[in-house]
Amino acid sequence: MERIKSAWLIYWVWDGNESKAITDKIITIINYRRSGKFISDLIEVIYAINSSNLRETGHSAKKRIKSKDKDGYFICPSWGPPYIEARKVKNIEVFENREGKEVIRWIQPATYKLSETPDIHPFTEATPEIQKEFVRVKSGLLSFLPLSSLNKSET
Repeated sequence: MERIKSAWLIYWVWDGNESKAITDKIITIINYRRSGKFISDLIEVIYAINSSNLRETGHSAKKRIKSKDKDGYFICPSWGPPYIEARKVKNIEVFENREGKEVIRWIQPATYKLSETPDIHPFTEATPEIQKEFVRVKSGLLSFLPLSSLNKSET
């Protein structure tokens, strides 16, 4: 079992039947010391590589795909699924379950918003701290199937 106190966790999010859309939800785990700017740039590149052909990637080199800092985490692109989320998480555990699949478990810290009574309590909890877990479908080399091919039927 691998244990990590704190890190950036980068993963795909799909607001539909994720099991059919994304074969491996987890993209990577990055050292927590990396800056938000680095993480933002990284997820923009990952998104472009996985969702674009060379012409579109060339276009994004001229005009960036904007990632959005949303309450302490980043999403890219900001317009909808599938998108990439990057969060600073804590108490990460990576282990193999009984079926031989990799499992990653972590604590997602609470997020906060400005309080309605800032003179008494400046911030209130927007979302509570929660434990999350993903079971990886793949644990070997990744297949590089672009997301744009998911919507095309084979001819």
